[in-house]
Amino acid sequence: MGYSVWSPYSGLESYLLSAGMVLAAVVLVLLGMRIRRPLAARPAGRLVGSFLILIWLLSVVIMSVVTIAYGLAIYQQAGRMPVPTNPITRYTIGFAVLAFGCVLVLTRTYGWKLALVSAIAAAGAGPAMFEVPFDLVIAFRLQVPDPAGVYRLLYFVPLLLFNVATLALLTLSPAARLRRQTLFALAGMFAVWAVWALLGFAYPATVATTTLNAASKLLSAVAGVLIFLPDRRERRPDRHEGPPAPPADTAANSTAQRVPE
Repeated sequence: MGYSVWSPYSGLESYLLSAGMVLAAVVLVLLGMRIRRPLAARPAGRLVGSFLILIWLLSVVIMSVVTIAYGLAIYQQAGRMPVPTNPITRYTIGFAVLAFGCVLVLTRTYGWKLALVSAIAAAGAGPAMFEVPFDLVIAFRLQVPDPAGVYRLLYFVPLLLFNVATLALLTLSPAARLRRQTLFALAGMFAVWAVWALLGFAYPATVATTTLNAASKLLSAVAGVLIFLPDRRERRPDRHEGPPAPPADTAANSTAQRVPE
């Protein structure tokens, strides 16, 4: 156990954690089956949208300050600590870039500005959906500086704020919808975690744990993309499309009125 590597679960704890992950996956599947049509959040207006962006930027600043303070506390109490290998960050960044590109293409009919906003929101949504439950799993398995209670809250509360603020950015896009496919992808993430929990939910330092971590992050990224999956029942605006044609009965009545008796 260390400041960067959390302590793995073992014995009964491991089985209970795995059962909890299976339960979460089942609940998400059942909820997804109840969704008949995509659910849209109330879109954020200009004022609310500006406020959400401001909150997100503020959360980034707070996280940066907290990370520096956290690192200084570790240095003061334990000296210079070796940094463990991190085989997973490249997957996190890679999946976020892929999500960005996919959503940019999926939402291009909304215009480049909204497509760009949607792509940024999707790129952040995947890691955020992974991080919120993940932090709950490891928060009390990670060694923190003394006093432990203070520094645990100091680090994880701003991190939760950042992730919630990131998810709130989804309301800036009119293309964002909660779809059953999104919940199914998240259920798949928890199913992978159920297997990972049987291995103690250990730090990704082996081929097995790294693969499980990467697979679950891929599923969370897919969930972020599926939020912007086009709905065939919706007709998206097309800038090259002319005015809508009048109904057939209206057109017929107009023609009849022009015919002399």
